[in-house]
Amino acid sequence: MSIRGKTYRDELSDEIVKKLLANPYTVHSKMLEIVGKNKTILEVGCATGYMTKRFKKNNCNITGIEINPKSADLAKQYCDQIIIGDIEIEKDLPLKKEYFDFILFADVLEHLRFPLRTLFKFKKYLKPEGKFFISLPNVANYRVRLNLLTGRFNYTEIGLLDKTHLRFFTINTAKQLIRDAGLKIVKLDVSPSWNSSINLLNKLYYLITKTWKSLFAYSILILASKK
Repeated sequence: MSIRGKTYRDELSDEIVKKLLANPYTVHSKMLEIVGKNKTILEVGCATGYMTKRFKKNNCNITGIEINPKSADLAKQYCDQIIIGDIEIEKDLPLKKEYFDFILFADVLEHLRFPLRTLFKFKKYLKPEGKFFISLPNVANYRVRLNLLTGRFNYTEIGLLDKTHLRFFTINTAKQLIRDAGLKIVKLDVSPSWNSSINLLNKLYYLITKTWKSLFAYSILILASKK
């Protein structure tokens, strides 16, 4: 997602995405599985379209929103409609009300000044039976905790403390955000801190993360619906 300028997500190579999708426990794999086939999707922060391309292969109808014009130009080949703009500034988006099966905020809300206001704004575009897919980095991850013990809270180019993050979430505050937006949590899941080329290890990592979510979750995944 590129919100305030260029981020690593604009430059993810197809090879890296394939590796992420080879692990069934990553945000990318879970999102692709949950969305499924033949759906109408609003992908907020579609970047260069590296996931949009996969949704299109599943015969989905995709509207992408992207703030970076160069990224949007690359993504548009996979989109049925693309909107270039800042979702926090644009008051009226050219979108149909109650139209989408899924609205995707994958690693997006942490980049916004007012994520709650944004969720309220987008609710009207979701079908009554539709779902929000939201992923957020877990600031309570053990890596951040260990750094805090030594007095470090240093921003980085990518990762949990990405320098473009404006908001930080734990599992509890992520759930509170959803409730405050008047949404119902249908499913809460997590993505591990580690990624291996060995599937058995990835399963073990996921089981460990599921057991101690707050400590080991790298990403918090929430599927939410209207109440």
